[in-house]
Amino acid sequence: MTTLTTKRGDKEEADGPFVYLVTDIETDGPEPGRNSMLSFASVAVDQAGNVGAGATLTLSPP
Repeated sequence: MTTLTTKRGDKEEADGPFVYLVTDIETDGPEPGRNSMLSFASVAVDQAGNVGAGATLTLSPP
C-alpha cells in the first residue's frame, strides 16, 4: 500500500492510501472562449478499483 506523507508543523503524518479522482468533461467544441463546457462528472476510485462517491453537473452554455 502506498501512502502520502505530508509535513504538518514539526511532524510527518501519513494520509493513508491514495484515492484517485477521475473527471470527464463534455464540451460543444475544441476552442476555449468560442465553445462551452456542457457538463462534467467526477468519481473517487481507490487503488483496488473500488468506486466511491461521485458527482455530476450539467451546465447551460452562455
